[in-house]
Amino acid sequence: MMAELGEADPWSPPTDATPEQLAEYETWMARVLVPDEQITTRVDVSDVLQLKWDALRRHVTQIADDFPFVRLGLEGWRRSWSAEAFILRASRDVEVQLPETDLFAGL
Repeated sequence: MMAELGEADPWSPPTDATPEQLAEYETWMARVLVPDEQITTRVDVSDVLQLKWDALRRHVTQIADDFPFVRLGLEGWRRSWSAEAFILRASRDVEVQLPETDLFAGL
């Protein structure tokens, strides 16, 4: 979708990157991505995307109109982010059944 807007793909390495830039990119990707098998919960948020979009757009002084993920628009969000993923890091005193279906079960 970013290419359709004439934008560089933020998930691809920079074009004509130096070896140092490629190393920085790989370090960044290792921090921001996780394997699917680590995801313990997926929550369908398609019914609240309009609310999330409206809330984000109220922060125009913090997130500009030309920010890549804002440029996708609400329809782009519907195509790409109708679910949110969570990773259970720890559970204390609450028994967990994976995959989780309720982030607040047992609380």
